[in-house]
Amino acid sequence: MPSRPFFRHAQWRLVCKTRRPRLVGTQMRICLRKGSATGIESDCVLSEPESHDEETPPYHLSHDALIVPYERLSDGEELANAITHGSGCAAAIIATGWVVATHPMSPAVLIGFLVYAASLAFVFLMSTISHVVTDPARLHLARAWDQGAIYLLIAGTYTPGVVAFAGSGIRPWLLLAIWLLAGFGFFSKVVGKHQVHAIDTWTYIALGWFPAMVLAPGVTLDYFLWMLAGGLAYSLGVCFLLNDSKVRYFHAVWHLLVIVAAAIHYYAIYSLAL
Repeated sequence: MPSRPFFRHAQWRLVCKTRRPRLVGTQMRICLRKGSATGIESDCVLSEPESHDEETPPYHLSHDALIVPYERLSDGEELANAITHGSGCAAAIIATGWVVATHPMSPAVLIGFLVYAASLAFVFLMSTISHVVTDPARLHLARAWDQGAIYLLIAGTYTPGVVAFAGSGIRPWLLLAIWLLAGFGFFSKVVGKHQVHAIDTWTYIALGWFPAMVLAPGVTLDYFLWMLAGGLAYSLGVCFLLNDSKVRYFHAVWHLLVIVAAAIHYYAIYSLAL
C-alpha cells in the first residue's frame, strides 16, 4: 500500500491536505477514507484538470480516496437553504403535535398521518443538515441521505390516502409497491451512493405521480384537488431545482415551493381526521 494517495490520472494535481479545504478550479473534491495508509483524516481538493478528453471519467477510486464532484452554492444561498427547510422541520413537528393532541383519530388514520408527518420532518431535517455541513466527506453522506429521504417522503405522502380510500383488496399491494420503490430509491442513494451529485429528478416525479393515477378514482374530490395542487407545486419547484446553479437563490425558491407543496398535502391529510 503506498504511503500517500495514488492517482491513476496524472492530470489531477493534489492541492492541499487541510481539514478545511479551499475551493479550487471546478471544485472536484477528494475525501480521504478513515484508516487509510496515509493515517490522515483530512479533506483534499483537486484542481481543475490540465487537460480533458472524453475517456477521462468524472471521478475515480484510488486505494485511499474517492473523488466526488460537487460545487457548493454561495454562503448566503446555503444559509437561506438551511433556514427555509430548518423552519419547515420545526413547523412540521409542532403542527403534528398539535393535531395529534387536539384531533382524535381512528388508529388507521392516525398511523397514516404519523407516517406522513415523520417522513416530512425527516426530509426537512436531512435537507437542512446537507446545507449546513461543509466537510466534503460528511457533505457527501448528508446529500445521500437528503436525496434518499425524498423517496420516503413520497411514499409517506401517499400512505394516508391509500389507507383511507383504497379498497381492501388493492390496499396492501399498493402500499407494498409504493414502499418497495421508495425503499429501493432510498438504499440506492444512501448505500449505493447512486448519482448523489447528479440527481435522477425524473425518478422522483415518476414515483410521485404514478400512484396518483391508481388512487385517484377512489378518493373524494376535495382530497384529490388538494393533493393535485401539492403535486403541481412540487413539479413547479423542480424547474427551479434544475437551474439552481445558474441563478442565485433558485435553490431557496425550490425549498419554499417544497414547503408550500408539503403544507398543501399536510392540510389534505389533516382533513381526513376532521
